[in-house]
Amino acid sequence: MAVYLDSIKVSPRRDMLKVIDEYSMSSDSVSLTDDIRFKLVEILPLGSVSEDSFAENDIALVVRVPFHRRGTLLFGFGVILGWRPLVTIEFDVISLASGETIETLRSTNKLSWSGYIRGLLRLNSIIHIKPEFGFADLEPLIEQSVWSLLKEIQTKYS
Repeated sequence: MAVYLDSIKVSPRRDMLKVIDEYSMSSDSVSLTDDIRFKLVEILPLGSVSEDSFAENDIALVVRVPFHRRGTLLFGFGVILGWRPLVTIEFDVISLASGETIETLRSTNKLSWSGYIRGLLRLNSIIHIKPEFGFADLEPLIEQSVWSLLKEIQTKYS
């Protein structure tokens, strides 16, 4: 069995809290959508689906990130709500023989409370030069989610 990458889709934030979560007094006030997409391309060691050269039991993955948040909420007041950095990644597992979706696997990871408190206590966070949290805080969460989903696929489909 071989696993191929069909596509990667990262949904941009559309909720009302997006404005607060992505706000900063620095130039880092940008959407994380492209950074997340590039990270997924970097860590997914899968080839693209070729039209005519696959076996009966080969599968393709549609990788989706339906929700993510930076974890920045009103200069640290998000601690009251538990507004920590978070990423949700879903894999649609598709049979290449039939073209049908077999199942959808999902993994959600949040920054630990200790990591969250450390982020709030950084000098940049205290004087608001940069957002409390950024892509560097989401990177390990993305990696954890992807590896856990790949491991689940390996155990189910090998």
